[in-house]
Amino acid sequence: LARWAALPAYALLTATLRVVEATSQLPFAAIPVYGFETPAALGYVVGVGALSVVSAQPAGFRKRLGAWLGKVARPGAIAMTVLIGLIVGGVTLLQRPDGRLHVTLAGTGAYIQTPEGRQIVYAGGGALLPVLGRAMPLFDREIDLFILPDRSDIARGIGLPYLQRYRIGALAQPPLLGGIDEPTDMLDAWNEAVGLSVGLHRDTPAGTRIELEPGLTLTLEARAGGGLRARLGHGPTVFELAGSGDLTVGAPTPNAIVFAAGRARDALAVLVAEPPRWLVWADAGAPLLAGVPAAFRAIRLRDAGVVEFVSDGKTVVRVR
Repeated sequence: LARWAALPAYALLTATLRVVEATSQLPFAAIPVYGFETPAALGYVVGVGALSVVSAQPAGFRKRLGAWLGKVARPGAIAMTVLIGLIVGGVTLLQRPDGRLHVTLAGTGAYIQTPEGRQIVYAGGGALLPVLGRAMPLFDREIDLFILPDRSDIARGIGLPYLQRYRIGALAQPPLLGGIDEPTDMLDAWNEAVGLSVGLHRDTPAGTRIELEPGLTLTLEARAGGGLRARLGHGPTVFELAGSGDLTVGAPTPNAIVFAAGRARDALAVLVAEPPRWLVWADAGAPLLAGVPAAFRAIRLRDAGVVEFVSDGKTVVRVR
């Protein structure tokens, strides 16, 4: 009896689902919204609730409420508009590109702001995602280049929030070494996010060199396990970005700023042979500070949290 009684509701529900499935194939049926997180969602719910309560009141009450708001809120609205304009204008002015290269290291990833204002991310976990929220310009919600260091579900899980929060101009990831990616729920979620957020994505082999801007080059080098590390050159200043990987594959540039994990003891031998200008241990594994020569300026992100370097193409300084 219950099955027969539920048949009309089932038929209506099935018809609704079929209409939704059909209309979902239309252009612009789904438009991703970036940056709509908990505060915005709460504000939306409160606003809709307030409008619903006011609309349910008698017409006379709504008229009196509108007159009172028009009388009281007008001066406040003008003042608030001016204040918001000053704040937004000041923030926009302060966040203009300053003509220098900024490289911020946090967790196991790196955030790069080029002299002309482009945004590049070498994906990594830890504290890097909040760094973007604070450092990216107010009205810039696009990462120009996003580098996925390897094709594991761990790397995709770390990178997925970036794709969900920002538009991605180009995605670079290591080539697939034989066969296809193993099907997983994370791979499905990653591919869906790539389809919604990424403009251009391709497998990028080690040795690929990208001219980002005049005097600023990015070279993708091999990392242990078939992954990618990034070498960023700005005049004589070079950043070796391996993140959670070690330096046992290849050799770093002498006198570079090296960012890598210290899990492999062989990495220390590589660094002794090619002494870096700065050595930043990523927040992964157990950094080998005990064996680092005293001449090395070594920083452990597990202690420092966030480290930022600024270069004008001739010199480089640590600003935090």
